[in-house]
Amino acid sequence: MTKIKRFMGLTICFAIIFGAITHVGVSLYSDIMSASFVFGGAVGYVFLKNEPNQRIKSFGRGLIFFGWLGALIGVIAITGDAFGTLGSVEKIASAFSVALLPILYGYLGNLVCLTIYSDSSSA
Repeated sequence: MTKIKRFMGLTICFAIIFGAITHVGVSLYSDIMSASFVFGGAVGYVFLKNEPNQRIKSFGRGLIFFGWLGALIGVIAITGDAFGTLGSVEKIASAFSVALLPILYGYLGNLVCLTIYSDSSSA
């Protein structure tokens, strides 16, 4: 019964998030480079932690860690004018929205990891 409750909780969370995303526009929330950075970094984090019994938990923590690192790198790139955004409000706003995506990806992935880790730890 607890597995069903956890799956229901995850489904409700994703339904709420997906509803908000579709209301604004799905195209604003997809960036392959941000996703690659976050998920690739999380894999590296699992190897770094080297805790075989806690891989899922480490992966979830790595997702959040690299989500924030990705956002910091993006903000530094924007403020350093790496994309030629300074002086244009439209370009800065667009660049900031992409810079924040790694945080979103990290937390969304961590929701799944929390659900899986809870199931594996209670078994």
